[in-house]
Amino acid sequence: MPITRHPLTSSLLLLSLLTACDARRPATGTAAAPAVKSPNPSAAVAADSDAAEPEPSAATARPSPTVRTYLRYAGTVGPTPVVLELTVADSVQGHYYYQRRGGLLTLSAARPAAGQPLTLRETEAGRLTGRWQTQQPLGPTLSGTWLSPDGRRQLPFELREDYTGAVRYTINTYNRRTKPGDCGLDDGQKHSSSEQWDAVYLLPPVSAALAKVQRQFDNRVRAFEACTETEESAWVTYNADFLLSIERFRHTHVYGTPHPTGYYRPTTFDLRTGRLLKLSDLLKPGFELPLRRLLSVRLRTDYIYGEFYQDEIEGDSTQTRWPPGPDGKPLAPLPRNGYYLTPADLGFQYDMYEIAPYVMGPILVELGYREIKPLVRSGSPLAQLLHRGLW
Repeated sequence: MPITRHPLTSSLLLLSLLTACDARRPATGTAAAPAVKSPNPSAAVAADSDAAEPEPSAATARPSPTVRTYLRYAGTVGPTPVVLELTVADSVQGHYYYQRRGGLLTLSAARPAAGQPLTLRETEAGRLTGRWQTQQPLGPTLSGTWLSPDGRRQLPFELREDYTGAVRYTINTYNRRTKPGDCGLDDGQKHSSSEQWDAVYLLPPVSAALAKVQRQFDNRVRAFEACTETEESAWVTYNADFLLSIERFRHTHVYGTPHPTGYYRPTTFDLRTGRLLKLSDLLKPGFELPLRRLLSVRLRTDYIYGEFYQDEIEGDSTQTRWPPGPDGKPLAPLPRNGYYLTPADLGFQYDMYEIAPYVMGPILVELGYREIKPLVRSGSPLAQLLHRGLW
């Protein structure tokens, strides 16, 4: 898989961390925003005072969240087993993968009118690769015809909602904006602060292990920052084989600073136990050095980062981004923020400044499971993927 970089958009992110509050847990688009726990007493007071206002203005009101509902289907396209995953909100977005190959193909559609069948557009790297025409509206089963872009090749598909080894969930997006305040800027103007955050909610049936996972989501502490535009987005990168991998990206812009910053925070859970999995839970003891070598090869051969490596890393004895390996030559460090799983890859994120200057942004590297096979710990949760024949 190629190295990818998160675009530096004008939307800005906050690390939004929500407290456990089952009574307020949203299950539909009409739910209220969850309670906020803050380690900063002044931030907590500010949150309470906002909530206590008898008639909040449009600028400070907290609207109901936007809810993205997750649907997971398993079945066949022609004779080939596939998994298809969709999130449904104002539109339908998702992907599918062949169970024995794992690579993702993107799916998208306008949300159809109630009772109408669905037509999904399939793309890979922005290129149209097919269409899925269902015979029925979104529901527990989907069947119909897959067509190539020119319509000459057609395959029947049969899919049924299936959460075996997976979990049902919604991702709810909340927004809040404060009243204008003094940020000490040279323009002498008052500025509103804003935050947007995604919250993940697991849906019934919720076992004791899944309740443990939900508590870890809910116990994330979210502190509202003054004079800041912040936003945190969350998405699931893997939900199968009793493993749940969630990626979060936080983008923050503090008023008066030259540019925004952003970083990733991935987490992976064992759905059988509810335990947060570290990389050492998945890979053999001593994995660090061979994994650094794999990452180094990928980075050096990347068409963009490779040029930076040649100009700024290779042959520079004073550089500190790549610490020396056992032979004294530069070797890429392991990313500080851990890893994530996809149907085909073990992914890593380097934050801004970690191995490159700000202008290059965060850098993501995905290593195929075949590449890391020698490092996988026997009997580990990651070894459960073996049954799909990816190695």
